[in-house]
Amino acid sequence: MTRRILAALVGLTAVLLAAVVVPLGAFAAHHDSQVFVERTEAASLALASQAEERLADDKEGRARAPIAVRDKDDRFSVFDIHGAPLAGIANAVSVSARDRSAALLGQRSEHWTDEPDRFVVVLPVTSSGRVVGIAALARPAESLRSEQARLWLGLAAAGAAALLAAVLLALALARWVGRPLRRLETAAARLGEGSLSARAATQDGPAEIRQLSTTFNQMAGRLESLLASQRNVLADVSHQLRTPLAALRLRLELMRQDVGGSADDLDGLLEEVQRLSHLVDGLLAVARAENATAAAEVIDVTAVTEGRVEAWSPVADDAGVALSVSSPPGSAVPARALATAGNLEQVLDNLLANAIEATPEGGRITVTVARLAASVRVTVADTGPGMSEAAREQALRRFWSETRAGREAPGDRHGTGGTGLGLAIADRLLSVDQGSLVLAAADEGGLAAIVELPAAQGRNPASAFRHGD
Repeated sequence: MTRRILAALVGLTAVLLAAVVVPLGAFAAHHDSQVFVERTEAASLALASQAEERLADDKEGRARAPIAVRDKDDRFSVFDIHGAPLAGIANAVSVSARDRSAALLGQRSEHWTDEPDRFVVVLPVTSSGRVVGIAALARPAESLRSEQARLWLGLAAAGAAALLAAVLLALALARWVGRPLRRLETAAARLGEGSLSARAATQDGPAEIRQLSTTFNQMAGRLESLLASQRNVLADVSHQLRTPLAALRLRLELMRQDVGGSADDLDGLLEEVQRLSHLVDGLLAVARAENATAAAEVIDVTAVTEGRVEAWSPVADDAGVALSVSSPPGSAVPARALATAGNLEQVLDNLLANAIEATPEGGRITVTVARLAASVRVTVADTGPGMSEAAREQALRRFWSETRAGREAPGDRHGTGGTGLGLAIADRLLSVDQGSLVLAAADEGGLAAIVELPAAQGRNPASAFRHGD
């Protein structure tokens, strides 16, 4: 915006100056030249009058009248009717044969000479209506050229001052308009990244921008209030449900001990209570994930992945599933990414739990880590029944589940199993870190969960992005 305002205002000023100053300078220069010529012509007439007296004195034998010019820089010559210069007068101006012939015919001629730069007037000297001689006067043009140079220099200085003023005015105007717009853009970007506390300044700029900033702040405030209310309700309800569910589970367990081994109905009730407890824990996890405020930091994706695979290996062994990790040890480019501490661990826990639950006995789960140009990719692929394309598109939604092909996705044994929240939480955590989660068909017919995080190579951890509010 600054460049556009600067170009528009300076361009308009330049056009106006060109349209006004150049014609004005040309007119003033022409006027000065015209005045110079008129004054030279007047001096030449005075010279011709003195020459007529001198020629008359020479003819009658009287004392010679002196001939002088008013301007000491003027040069002149006087010739008789035969073209001979008068005695005692320096022949300072040469007259061409053409000008001499015109003067003898009673005509005045005038012209500019280049070397030296001067204006020459040749006119007849008459007495009683007859041509009796020729007078020539030459006036140097140095004073005229100097005056014209000062004129153009003054006009150029005035134009430059006007352009400088236009530049300063354009910069001030651009900053006055552009600075609050940039602040508003920054606030909108922060709001879009999840910082609901972002607000725009409402004190600077034109009235329209101040009003726009006020409207933006009102919208951001309402949005923050609505989302905070939603999160608080979700967190409060989930937290309040945990206590009665725990008490109900305890009572049911005590009742089962009292009735002995014939309490099948109580076992079913306990399973339902357990499922509700997982659901409540999942809702709390969603609320916390959506209200994340920590700053991202550089993490070693390979080390984190190997650690989670090692932690889940006993669970996979119990289920009869082979769990392995493939990472690039010794790679010239380390697999480092920007992420919130603990987020990737939770995402991998959800994905590994789902994969172990869905993979039949004798199957395998392969976890790979790859360093791409601008991101780090972690893929969790299993040999389970997989999911349809339509199911994969819906699987990241909350409370979604699919039981076709024997798969209940997104089930999760790690805190939120069977609630339909595991993949939703993982997707939210990755979104907070500017990453992504994609479900695709694995090469061996199962499901491949692909996690991508922004790479941290060449990035300063101190400049890592901050999210949430």
